[in-house]
Amino acid sequence: MKAVILQFSEKEGLSLNDISLDDPKPEVEEVILQVSACGFSYHDALIINGTLNRGVSLPRVLGHEISGVIVDVGSKLSKKLIGSKVVVIPKDLGHRQNGGFAEFTSVPFSSLVFLPPDYDSIEKACLLFSPISVAAKAVKTCQLVKNNWLIISGASGGLGIHAAQIAAAKGVKVIGITSSEKKLKFLQKMPWFFAVFMETEPYEEILFAMTDDHGIDAAIETTSMSIERLLNTLTPKGRLVLSGQISSSKSPIVPAEVIFRELQIIGSLGASLPEINECLNAIKKGAIEPIVDRISPLSAHSLETAFTRMTNREVVGRILISPLAPSSV
Repeated sequence: MKAVILQFSEKEGLSLNDISLDDPKPEVEEVILQVSACGFSYHDALIINGTLNRGVSLPRVLGHEISGVIVDVGSKLSKKLIGSKVVVIPKDLGHRQNGGFAEFTSVPFSSLVFLPPDYDSIEKACLLFSPISVAAKAVKTCQLVKNNWLIISGASGGLGIHAAQIAAAKGVKVIGITSSEKKLKFLQKMPWFFAVFMETEPYEEILFAMTDDHGIDAAIETTSMSIERLLNTLTPKGRLVLSGQISSSKSPIVPAEVIFRELQIIGSLGASLPEINECLNAIKKGAIEPIVDRISPLSAHSLETAFTRMTNREVVGRILISPLAPSSV
């Protein structure tokens, strides 16, 4: 099968390469997926640039945001599963086990979420678990009610743009923060945002004026680069939910600010099956729209391009890598 592999050599360091691998064979309780699409996330970018290496063994096929069709099953599973459309809850995929930047991948049956047979876009479905359900859990962790205020850093990224949709659907007033003027114009047109600011603006002062000195009820930090500033926007007893990190740099926190204003800082990771199913139903009803920047064919060049565009902060939503996409895309 065709795949893209990340490997290390003394001469080239970390590099992405096109490779031909043997088709995977299922263990007794595994299935083989024909990959429909796999999202390229900041997590993948951090592995590629060497920032994130904990739990990652090389050489490795990366990619953990996977959708596909079951084409083979292990000996303990029913052949009736063949042909089912599924999304993967990733676990070790793309870390200790080869992931979705390949034509086929092996997945434990316990890691599958089954899609309805008539599901519209199996390619976009790869975003169901991450970032969409992960974003939904972060919003839930904020404990917001209608007319509360929420600020989201990295508002154009996979987590940020889907968290904004989910919160706005609950009647929450969503403020987005972005680093790109091009993205600013796009985001300001989206109905999910009450307002969007550049990260270079003094948005802390603006938001207190906008909320009549109340401040923001909760913040979702998707980048790890705005923690101190987001804390400064919060009302007393406000919540800061940490759900992503795109930089290895340390973020300063003033303990006195947290203590005297009784702020809460909470980490949010992954999503439960009920949360996933809730998001699946919302997508089917049109309440959540998976935001796809582009769909690119499976190749080392496509992953390198995705990495460059993400590093340059040019991506809105997710770039999908699909073995089924024509090479001319």
